[in-house]
Amino acid sequence: NLALSSSQFYNHKHNFCSTTDKPNSVFQDSQNTNTSSMEKKSSTVYQHKGPQDNKNSLIWSGFHKKSVVERQHQLKTISKDINLDLLNKGGLEIIRADSMVENCIGIISLPVGLGLNFKINSKIYSVPMAVEEPSIIAASSAIAKLIGNHGGFFAFSEASNMTTQLHIIDTNSQETIELLKSKEKEIIEMANVYSQKMVQRGGGASGIKLRELKPGNNKDGIVVMDIVINVCESMGANLLNTVAEGVGFWLDNTLTSGRVLMKILSNLSVLRKTTTEFKIPVEAMAYKGIPGKEVCYRIVKAHEVASLDVFRTATHNKGIMNGIDAVALALGQDWRAIEAGCHSYASLKDNTQNFSANGENVTDELVEYDKYKSMAYYKIIEIDGQEFLYGRMKIPLALGVVGGAIGSNPNYSNFYKILGKPTSQDLASIMASVGLSNNLAAMRALVCTGIQVGHMALHARNIAIRVGTPDKILSDVVEFMKSSGSITEDTAREYLESHNLYQNIRHKTKSEKIDSTQFSNFYLHLKFNFLKEPIIMNIILNTPPNTTPITYHFNSSPEKGGDTRNEELSKLLFGESKGKDWASNFLYLIHNLEISETPMVLAKIKLLLIMLYTISDNLLEYDYKKTKLILEKYLLESSSGNGNDREDKIMESSFERFFSEPLSWKLHFGYNLLLEIFSIIKFYLNSYSKPNNIYLKEIMVEINGSLQAFIDKYQIELNKENFSKFFELRLKRLNAQAVILAELALADEEQVSMNKMNLDEVRAFGKLLKISATQTRDYNKRQEDKPFNTYNYYKKFFDEDDYFHQYKEERERLKKVFENNESLMGLLKRFEGSFGEFYAEKDTSKSQ
Repeated sequence: NLALSSSQFYNHKHNFCSTTDKPNSVFQDSQNTNTSSMEKKSSTVYQHKGPQDNKNSLIWSGFHKKSVVERQHQLKTISKDINLDLLNKGGLEIIRADSMVENCIGIISLPVGLGLNFKINSKIYSVPMAVEEPSIIAASSAIAKLIGNHGGFFAFSEASNMTTQLHIIDTNSQETIELLKSKEKEIIEMANVYSQKMVQRGGGASGIKLRELKPGNNKDGIVVMDIVINVCESMGANLLNTVAEGVGFWLDNTLTSGRVLMKILSNLSVLRKTTTEFKIPVEAMAYKGIPGKEVCYRIVKAHEVASLDVFRTATHNKGIMNGIDAVALALGQDWRAIEAGCHSYASLKDNTQNFSANGENVTDELVEYDKYKSMAYYKIIEIDGQEFLYGRMKIPLALGVVGGAIGSNPNYSNFYKILGKPTSQDLASIMASVGLSNNLAAMRALVCTGIQVGHMALHARNIAIRVGTPDKILSDVVEFMKSSGSITEDTAREYLESHNLYQNIRHKTKSEKIDSTQFSNFYLHLKFNFLKEPIIMNIILNTPPNTTPITYHFNSSPEKGGDTRNEELSKLLFGESKGKDWASNFLYLIHNLEISETPMVLAKIKLLLIMLYTISDNLLEYDYKKTKLILEKYLLESSSGNGNDREDKIMESSFERFFSEPLSWKLHFGYNLLLEIFSIIKFYLNSYSKPNNIYLKEIMVEINGSLQAFIDKYQIELNKENFSKFFELRLKRLNAQAVILAELALADEEQVSMNKMNLDEVRAFGKLLKISATQTRDYNKRQEDKPFNTYNYYKKFFDEDDYFHQYKEERERLKKVFENNESLMGLLKRFEGSFGEFYAEKDTSKSQ
């Protein structure tokens, strides 16, 4: 049937209901509405009175955004009988569990979610799904909504006929087959003796099928007798096995030759198939900027791949079972039997034809195995001049709504109430439609964006839980990973570290609640060949008033994902785009100053110091008056060590009280970031160095001097007399001395003693570095026409050839202070060499 052309396909008498009490097929508006033979045999299907009102879909609007408690109470709109307490406890008690399995040691739980928006045969369903894997429920719900907007699923389930088997060996096959044919009526009567209650419900045995299996070694064949039994609303496994064993006992005493080897049901329930289908206008399939027709074309080609490559087929069909198994688990169905039946059916030589309960169409050829194939089918069709994506799936589904394991857990009853207490045939239609929707969702993602984009975004919650995220900030960690575009355990841990840092700086305990609803983030991830691990750091900030939270990426651009405000902030905080490169490059250069292998916390301090200087200078350039006030009120006195009151003010970050007009969101973000960076530097230094460390105070003096210099350089008049003063201010821009002091502050006493460091030598060494770095940098940037370039300033009033000689004597004087310190001399040589090389690569016109 599936190989027919489009015109033939419309006219085909397919197996979908079209009578008034059953759903029409998706082709009801096409050329044929005839009823097939299968439909005529199943006139009592679809009597279920489930939720039909379209308003049902409206009550679930925004369901995923609600808390678990809110969602649970919303279930009461479906049925007041739903037991919410059972939903929380899982339903299964340990005493009951011990009676269910051998050697019971405990219970394991799975999360249960609702698949929403399923319109099946004109009825709306909310489908319970038990699954540990994220994205399955969300994906099926999204596709169900799309299909529902265009008519929904049309599904049909055959009557509940199952087969149980008896295998007869050591016999003359033809003689045994003839004997059993002659005793068919007697066999059926005997089978019904063991299924009297099913007979009373309208079911029971209805026929037998006989086949011969040929081993291929010229030995006697094996006779298989299949007994067909209608199991009504049950799955039927226990009944089928009881019948097989009862008939088998009778058969052992009836056969003239041979014996019964096995008596067991078959999980390949070819007489109990369910078919579901949909059609969507091609243009409605547009996705992620890709036109609908192209999306449909890709989906059909993906289906072709799954039909041709068995390695792809396995994963393709697994996507279908993702949805089917999740529903089966939530409703107490035998998911193992379902899996076995569906995969076996996909391997039959011709799984598109119908098997009938009275033995018609059952031949050796039909039960032969062929290549494993896709369970679903997709095609672009045309109806009345309009193109549609058509999807269809036919699979065997042996389900029950009574008996089996359903009574073992009272939560199963809860979930059946949510579904509207469907019949076993309705449940099969629901389950098949969920599987088909999951398959379409997976294929659409695969051919458009890739499966990991959506999957990992939803997987973020699992990752956050895995690294030990407290429940109260779980959503914060998830949103941070998603907005940062890095859904990894390292990113989640970094957020937790930044959250703890935010608390510790503010002297908050973990029990004190911090309102994180307005947090913004400054995130960076930098790799350096001199560090074993990348520097991953997140800084939590208070979000500017009247602004949505911002996640700024230090080392990415807006087109790569993340917050679109990144570009504006980059220009503000780091100047042009190369400002960020400068900060990371400068860290690379000053790593040559390390005394020993750099620990990660020291690398972070160094980078934070560089950013503190860079951001302060750029904010002054952007708005000198406001930034000067912020630096003076918050940082200058605090860096001078004038008490904890300044620390408290930093934490307040209520800048508006200083200004008559509101700050822009950019300045507010920049000032918040500046204060947090400063606080983190102090926190790290105090936490990782010993008390009364002589270098800590010296670091604060250096920071204070740099910040003050940034302010003063804007106030100085650029003339001949002020050059020396200006040059001294400019030295603070490339202040590596604080970085060296930080390394000494964190080094142990043995390292400091071994390198024979003293404060006077370090000061002289630091001053020399400032002079060398400033002159090298400004000379090599002389043609960029930027303000505050000491070389360009010098040549306006002096002979430019004297620029480097101007401070020659000062450099020599400083070097004499530490010339006997081999460690500092070695550091100087390494630093000047790498710094000179760095700028020489950028300007080869003249060498200095």
